[in-house]
Amino acid sequence: MCRLGRSSSPRSGVVSGGLRPAAAAPLLVTGLLAGVVAFPGAGQAAGRCDPALSLRAPSSASAGQTVRLALVARNRFVRPCVLHLGGRPPHDFVVVRRGRTVWTWRHGRAVRDVLDLRTLAPGEAVEFAGEWDQKDLEGNPVPPGTYFVYGVLYLEPPEFRRTRPARLVVRP
Repeated sequence: MCRLGRSSSPRSGVVSGGLRPAAAAPLLVTGLLAGVVAFPGAGQAAGRCDPALSLRAPSSASAGQTVRLALVARNRFVRPCVLHLGGRPPHDFVVVRRGRTVWTWRHGRAVRDVLDLRTLAPGEAVEFAGEWDQKDLEGNPVPPGTYFVYGVLYLEPPEFRRTRPARLVVRP
């Protein structure tokens, strides 16, 4: 559960235990239950984001070649919106073969339990990157074959969004 950081002033700009928004002006939380956040001088409050997600991944790679992945979250609305990112890092990449998870980008990484708020202008996107070294969760090289990769964006818990799987062929 996310909590606002304790403060003697509601205009302190502290959110989720010490995070500060990128804007220079203090943060005003105007509709916590509705998930509405406004920045002074912004006019209208920015709504909560339900971003359009896409995954950039190659369709094939040679065995042992590092596979570069990118998860893109785009504001698809005509108004600014606030993306509630759960965890740091707030993303993951998952590789599956024959219905079994072979690898996850987050496996073995420290994940901080924080909530980051990021305002996106209309059409603006934020990108999260990762690389797969073609090793499984135990550190063994994977055999050539067909794999499926998808990206996951963690939002305010327990919410998350994931992309459609992309086919990746590992060639010998």
